[in-house]
Amino acid sequence: FKQKTAYEIASCLVGSEMCIRDSDCVGGKQFYIHRYQDDYNRVINGERTFEIVNYDFKCPYHIIHLRRQSGALFLPRGTYHRSTSGENGSIVINQAHRYEGFNAETEFIPVSSAEDKELYDILKNENPVIHTIGE
Repeated sequence: FKQKTAYEIASCLVGSEMCIRDSDCVGGKQFYIHRYQDDYNRVINGERTFEIVNYDFKCPYHIIHLRRQSGALFLPRGTYHRSTSGENGSIVINQAHRYEGFNAETEFIPVSSAEDKELYDILKNENPVIHTIGE
């Protein structure tokens, strides 16, 4: 399978951006962010939607729909991310790459968008780039 980063995917979708706004739930969204781990997520059954924010990307806010045929989604460290299963559920495997300094007790603490002003502002004000990979 060919792996692409969210940034690489975004660069090939000029003109295909869509806007999803849900201002009622922006403040209640929970994300994870890893400082010492990259994630390589692959759907092996069903469908999964990832919502990611990375301040270093040209377009920082992405919504990515994955299926089995999508390949692996690379989430570099420093990327806020959350995911939800499709209507019929999903099974996802993550082959993580961990860096020196990794500590499981501190890497997996959720961050509320209500408590992170920069994250909240992006979710509230940026138009996400929408990707459906593997169609």
